[in-house]
Amino acid sequence: MAKEHSLTQWWGSADLSWDSLWTVTIVLAVVLIVWFMGLAALAYGTRAGFVIPTAASQELGGETPALAHLVANRWECTEEAAEATFMDLAARGYLEIKGVGQGPEQAVCSVKDSWPPDLTPYERTVMSRVEQVAVSGSVPLPALAHGSPEAAEWWLRGFRIQVIDHARSLGISRSRISTTARVGLVSAAAVPSLIVGIVAARSFHHFLFAMLGLGVFALLSASAWWIKGERDTELGRQVAARWLGMREYLELHPSFTEMAPTGVVMWGRYVAYAAALGVARQVLKVLELGPGDDRKAWSAYGGTWRKVRVRYPRWPFWGNRPSRAIASGIGWLAWAAAVIFLVRGWLSQDWVLPLTVAVSGIATAVGLAKLVLGFLDLVMPMRLTGVVLRVRERKQFRPFARRYLAQRTRMYLAMDNGSQDKARAWVLAPDLRYTASEGDLARVKVGRFFGHVRDYERIKSSWEWRAEEGRKAEPLAAKPMFRLGPTGHDTPSPL
Repeated sequence: MAKEHSLTQWWGSADLSWDSLWTVTIVLAVVLIVWFMGLAALAYGTRAGFVIPTAASQELGGETPALAHLVANRWECTEEAAEATFMDLAARGYLEIKGVGQGPEQAVCSVKDSWPPDLTPYERTVMSRVEQVAVSGSVPLPALAHGSPEAAEWWLRGFRIQVIDHARSLGISRSRISTTARVGLVSAAAVPSLIVGIVAARSFHHFLFAMLGLGVFALLSASAWWIKGERDTELGRQVAARWLGMREYLELHPSFTEMAPTGVVMWGRYVAYAAALGVARQVLKVLELGPGDDRKAWSAYGGTWRKVRVRYPRWPFWGNRPSRAIASGIGWLAWAAAVIFLVRGWLSQDWVLPLTVAVSGIATAVGLAKLVLGFLDLVMPMRLTGVVLRVRERKQFRPFARRYLAQRTRMYLAMDNGSQDKARAWVLAPDLRYTASEGDLARVKVGRFFGHVRDYERIKSSWEWRAEEGRKAEPLAAKPMFRLGPTGHDTPSPL
């Protein structure tokens, strides 16, 4: 009791008047404004500068397309660098691109040499992506896209780090802020933090308020890592000027803009550098190494590449468990009976009888449908085996939910069993939300009518079943490996 009394006495001695609060607020605001103005000036001073291009030239330099993209894009590495690297691997003969249709997107990539000795780490990353997706060494260009945005972001982050490491080793790029400068910023943050702590302790007449200085120090120290990215060097500016001149030369030839990826056979590495410099827009449009479309997926299950369209039903009852559907159906029937019971005394009125019949009829129909369909989902589920195309978390359809309530999400699962070019996304049971992975060969038990997946069994991982399909396809070299669309028109494989 004595200890609690002493703490209360110490706290009661603090000065919590408006004058003290105003003094501390002014000091804190001044410190933060001055600090972040200085940080903004530092960010402005360390940004990559503008580079004046040299005269238009057709001479290719010694830098890879990814490095050319980095310096010509103001030292920012994007998805286009990976796509240009892919085209460069094709131009150097490690990959082969062949058209299998009239459109530029109807092209297939084949692996010719999967382990060349002269690849950089980021070129090896792109080659590994092709090998990961390919079946029997072949893959359509649109199928190179990653399934989920998260997977694409992680892959592109690793690719970007490897490109930047190579650029730094050649002296054409450097970090905007060095490690020494960051340490200096953290050390400098101690001074304004100490000032805030002292002012707070003296203004409130209590030493505990000096802890405010620690909070300010944590904020200012964290801000030292807010400035990220690369900036130019003297050699980097010279390289960038040369590649910007190369861009002007490529822009003088309009054929590069609408050139298909198969143009690499004729133009070689020029197509790769045109993609790196943003000139070959058609190539960049067809070739996707970033996140894939949620509603369009490619599948090679069954030995034939084909496009599968994924549909995400938004019905109010989609994804209901069989037990929940049965209970809900009983509830609807009980509600219909309650309506008839409550208005039985007014059925003689002209307008009551039609309204009661309509309301109770709709409720009865919904209740019977949910009851019967839920029972069928319980006793007669579908058991399917196929490849997982998409695993997506989406907001639950709640048309009458209040805005301030938290949005509930559902995990949708779309599979290809090799029978159709369309797939309906089912809803995973809550205990199965994180068991499914895209690309796996799996067996599921799902309701026929409400699409509730209550059992998921992984049979083989992505690389296991793809390797098996490749071994099956080897003695069947004449079997078509690519289908243009749902019309069933097949084109011979480039293998």
